[in-house]
Amino acid sequence: MSKRRIWALPVFILVFALFMTGCEKTGKDPVGNVAPDTRILSYVVSSAAEVDTAGNPTNNYAVTVYWAGSDKDGTIKNYQYSFNGTDFDSTLNSTQHDFVFSFTQASDAYDLWVRATDNNGAVDPTPAKVTIKRDFGGVETAVLDGPPHGAIVGTGVQYKIAATTTAGVITKIQVKLDDGAWSEVDADSLGEATLKVTKMTDGAHIIYFRGVRDDGKMDETPAAVSLIARVGFFAPTIVNKSPVSDGGGWFSGASIPFTWGIVTDYYFGLVGDTPYSYSWDDSTNFDNSKNPLASGWVADNSFTVPDSLVTAGMHTFYLKAMDADSAVSTMSISVEVAEFAPTQGILLIDDFSWLGIVYTSDDDIDTQIDNGFMNGYAHTDRNHDEPAVGPGDLASFSTVILYGDGGYTNETNGPLFAAYASAGGNLMITGYSLDAMASTFATYGIYPAVFGQFTGNYGGMDGQAGTAYENFHINLPAGISERHYERVYDDASNTQSIFAVRGINGDTRSCGVRADMPKGNVVIIIGQSIPFWDQTDQATKDFGNYVLGTEFGETK
Repeated sequence: MSKRRIWALPVFILVFALFMTGCEKTGKDPVGNVAPDTRILSYVVSSAAEVDTAGNPTNNYAVTVYWAGSDKDGTIKNYQYSFNGTDFDSTLNSTQHDFVFSFTQASDAYDLWVRATDNNGAVDPTPAKVTIKRDFGGVETAVLDGPPHGAIVGTGVQYKIAATTTAGVITKIQVKLDDGAWSEVDADSLGEATLKVTKMTDGAHIIYFRGVRDDGKMDETPAAVSLIARVGFFAPTIVNKSPVSDGGGWFSGASIPFTWGIVTDYYFGLVGDTPYSYSWDDSTNFDNSKNPLASGWVADNSFTVPDSLVTAGMHTFYLKAMDADSAVSTMSISVEVAEFAPTQGILLIDDFSWLGIVYTSDDDIDTQIDNGFMNGYAHTDRNHDEPAVGPGDLASFSTVILYGDGGYTNETNGPLFAAYASAGGNLMITGYSLDAMASTFATYGIYPAVFGQFTGNYGGMDGQAGTAYENFHINLPAGISERHYERVYDDASNTQSIFAVRGINGDTRSCGVRADMPKGNVVIIIGQSIPFWDQTDQATKDFGNYVLGTEFGETK
């Protein structure tokens, strides 16, 4: 061996030793060290929500997350977690940890990253990730309203559907016909929706419904209804909701409001977007371009005949309704209109018999009335044993007074009396059971409030539930110094007044309401007939003079 080769061997050994020294693991990223690996094994969400300091449950739930790590050339030193995959600030020495997350709806979800660090300081470059959700349970769907199983229906039906879930929010209700595609509508805050199914062919069908939660979970067992569709089997059932019925009476110069609808309890088909057509006094022409009192096909379910067209004689309102199958039903409402010609003054209708209660004869009753409220005013009497009045009985009087204390023969004649006032008549009604009549007046806009519903104090204003007395103030009419008679004004509108009659001792005898009519007439309603009509003191006479003379324009 030459001297040159003997010298090179020690140099090689020295270089190799220096190289090996440089390969030792030092720092976070030692050269040649294998990085650890991290796996998230599972997580468990507590079945019970956490409670606040008062012991009330919250939307917060404890969540335990389990993970593991491995390192091929070393051991795991610790773990770190992050909620954004970037910032790993917390260091843990265990393979599990308890967190608290808020779950208010089924779509709430939280991402968690975990990474391991080995004994040489190397970290997992690809942290493990898990998305944490809470199982909100299943979705249940139910049919609330619509045709039952086996029903024979038209080609269109309508159902009201509700879906529920143990937690989370129902956002959609889906429907499909037979093996067709699902369609959906938005559910309301209660998880309910109304759905329509149209264009069914003749024969048997099955309609399916299912709820959908905010996290996308659907009812796995949809509700189903089996039906038999028949083309042309049904036609709409029209219902008259107007204050005037077929064969009823009215007065000239008083507008007639008609309202109608369809009975859905018996008719399972659907109406279209413009299902109604109507006409006044023309049974054949429903075309608005040819008949100004016809509508064509419209969506409106009401129409008011203007007062200028309500003339004396027989009139008829014709109505049609059409369903989605183009099946049409008809209805007609005939009205006998009396000529309003008030030439006879006051008609006094006794609609309650006091015989055997307070007085022994109608003459005794009439004497008390004549000596009290009606003092000096001529009038025509109609006693309790006569039949209910009609338009012809009222049309010739300028003022009609109806009194009773429940069980009226004329209580159901509210529309007739309302029409009388609308035509221009002065109307005064007394009694404590006027709910039906007063609500009828409200539909005409001629009686804005109900006073006289006394619950605990007969003839007293203290018992009138729901009346805001703080909105009124009291003024005495000119010429009356004692508090026998008071008039109370509505500060808000100055169009409505309460009348009160007070005895010498200050007790309220009765009260009433004056509502200014479109034609300048008034309606007075006074509570408790018996305590009012049998009074003959000066307060009652003063009240009669003001109502009949000043307000109604009658003369003695």
